[in-house]
Amino acid sequence: MPKMEQKLKKGEVSSKSAACLLAIKWCDKREVWMLTTCHDSGMVATEKIDRKTGLNIIRPQCFVDYNKCMGSVDRTDMLLSFIESIRKTVKWYKKVFFHVLDLYILNAHSLYKVVGKNTPVAEFHSMLVREILQKYCKQKRKSVGGQKSEDLPLR
Repeated sequence: MPKMEQKLKKGEVSSKSAACLLAIKWCDKREVWMLTTCHDSGMVATEKIDRKTGLNIIRPQCFVDYNKCMGSVDRTDMLLSFIESIRKTVKWYKKVFFHVLDLYILNAHSLYKVVGKNTPVAEFHSMLVREILQKYCKQKRKSVGGQKSEDLPLR
């Protein structure tokens, strides 16, 4: 991010651009930063009205567009929180792998709902794991001597 050291008052905007990249800093309740490649630094009047002045609130176009699409991201994050497979690890590639796996499961659940079967995400996740284990898990050969041990993958 470029350095924009000046403090902004509520409603003020500061921006810097290079080639096709725009860095914008806007102050609403607190300072908010954004990088964008598809917007300019133009301001837009929103439908919300300021209680003190009675005028429409003016915001940068990139923040308005971001807030329009943010609802689906929030919903996805909420649904992923119910089935998160990520474990505590320092290996970043493991975190990425399990996050992508969780996204695949969430997308599969969405397709499953289109078919007409409405089950909660966590229950769908359990069903999916159970079916994969039943199909691909091989039973271990029984040992000849020693203690008996049961390996139940569904456990």
